[in-house]
Amino acid sequence: MVEQSASKSPHSASIAEKKNTSQFVGFQVDGQQYAFRIEQIQDEDLPRMQVEDEKIFNNELQEAIEVGFMARTAEMVAHAALLRKESRGHHLRTDYPGEDPNWLKHTVVEKKGRELICSTAPVVRLTE
Repeated sequence: MVEQSASKSPHSASIAEKKNTSQFVGFQVDGQQYAFRIEQIQDEDLPRMQVEDEKIFNNELQEAIEVGFMARTAEMVAHAALLRKESRGHHLRTDYPGEDPNWLKHTVVEKKGRELICSTAPVVRLTE
């Protein structure tokens, strides 16, 4: 059971999720920041969130579900960005600042059980 002092309301978790994702999965990030954010989501953010209200139309529960979706999306982006050892598009890695001409691939993230599996798929170029 989560201790009351350690719990977070869905609203405060939402604010923290947006701030942390912007900071650690944002515009210019390195691999250590991505890895830190993944650990932070798994070990701290979601396990500490607690819904107090038990109303039928429960805005707090809805916000908790939305925070979970935001966190999982940030986790998938961070895993995919760790796989890509280059900067391209919105993934500007400070530890890999340039584009790799050999890396023209789609990044695929799949959930298998509780684990996220990252892989790549070739880019198919259509010719006219």
